[in-house]
Amino acid sequence: MKKTKSLTIALTIAILALLVAGCAGPSSEGAERGIFGGDSKVTTKTFIGGTQGLLLRFTEERPRAEVFDGGADPFDIEVELLNDGEWDVAQEDVSVAISGIDPQEFSVASLVQTPEEDLIAKVKDPEGNEIPSIPTYVLFPDLNHESSVIGSVPYPIRADVCYKYGTNVISELCIRKDLRATTPSVCEVKESKPVQNSGAPVHVVEFTESAASADTISFVFKIQHRSNGGVYKLGSGCDKGNRANTDKVYVEVDTGLPGLQCSGLRDGTENTGYADLRTGEAIVRCKQQISAETDFKKVVNINLEYDYENTISTQVTIKQSEALT
Repeated sequence: MKKTKSLTIALTIAILALLVAGCAGPSSEGAERGIFGGDSKVTTKTFIGGTQGLLLRFTEERPRAEVFDGGADPFDIEVELLNDGEWDVAQEDVSVAISGIDPQEFSVASLVQTPEEDLIAKVKDPEGNEIPSIPTYVLFPDLNHESSVIGSVPYPIRADVCYKYGTNVISELCIRKDLRATTPSVCEVKESKPVQNSGAPVHVVEFTESAASADTISFVFKIQHRSNGGVYKLGSGCDKGNRANTDKVYVEVDTGLPGLQCSGLRDGTENTGYADLRTGEAIVRCKQQISAETDFKKVVNINLEYDYENTISTQVTIKQSEALT
């Protein structure tokens, strides 16, 4: 009786585990087939994770939906910025530009500003609890439509926010004294490795290692744009007019070992340079010479940096004022 009861409990636990696994679906971090046919292992043990940088919104009634013409009904536009990722953004590295209206027509000198404060990233405390970021604001005050209109005229209001951002990525390599050995060890060389990404719009979604020769390992990783904004070359100011600046990510690979060489990167060094995400993703291949007296795991740090742009929009309708009689 006890044996039957134990078996029933064991089967129940197994079924529940399968149901949980089936309901979980793909990871929000983008689990998919690895480059060499294995499952990718994207995790967020070290980081909070996520695919956002700055979150934007117009604050309530700024702008108002309707205002009157004739210079008697000034209004404000205010954009709230919240750092929802894990990369600090200095105030001087953020630009908020309002478009859709002529500044002169609305009695303002400029519709481009920076926030008054840095945008500090959200973080994990030592106990693993999430400490959220604090929003900051960019205010465009006292817009005023001085001239008269006939009837009602709708104007689009668009806020383009360009900022410098980045992603910290952690993976690992298996270093073996004899790369030709087939005996079990503390790690395996030829396999897809775990990947951890800090919260950001651009991620490494696959990382696979293999043996390239008797004294060289090879690893390949895929960089992917995971959000809905625009990616631009670092320091370009999100310049859409120059194709050379769009879809570019600066990559730095650090194994902590000498003899690292990477391909798939331009305008850099043997282990740094720009990856082109023209199709939304890019592949980088690296070779690492090794000379080891024992087998061990080695952490790989990958740093991704880029300019990023998010956009929000709304509408303001200028209404004709009624004449006094």
